Amino acid sequence: MSAPVADDLVASLARPGGNVTGTTFVGPELVAKRLQLLREVVPELSRVAALWQTNAYSERTMAAILNEIEVAARTLGLQLQLAPAVGADDFVSAFATMVREHTQAVILMPSPMLFAEYKRIASTATNSRLPAIGAAGEFADFGGLMSYGANLPDLARPIARMWTKS
Repeated sequence: MSAPVADDLVASLARPGGNVTGTTFVGPELVAKRLQLLREVVPELSRVAALWQTNAYSERTMAAILNEIEVAARTLGLQLQLAPAVGADDFVSAFATMVREHTQAVILMPSPMLFAEYKRIASTATNSRLPAIGAAGEFADFGGLMSYGANLPDLARPIARMWTKS
């Protein structure tokens, strides 16, 4: 499940109600914290790029995610550059654009396709000399500067237990 609150599937994560069972890892509300962490690591940060998969989730979820990063960037006084990626090869050209436009750091938005490419993205960010933060713990494991978000294997364990009990 991507963003059950933004998609009106549940009232809140703390009290979902209804008959929905599952986990989520998107957390649009974590975007501001990721930008804040980048700011702490790169104190002179003024220009940040957000690498995002344009069609990763529902239109409502994507709007909530983009709104969250735009508000967070504005609050922190950062100039935001959106770097869209439709497919796995799009981020290579996105990084070339970031370097050309003097981006100082990169935030990876939550996305299944970007998660699958974390190793390549971490390497590309390092080679581009751009500090980057991922949305899941595995990004740092693959050589990215840092991550703030769910550990996906830990998140999957309860789901595996649910399925084995069925």
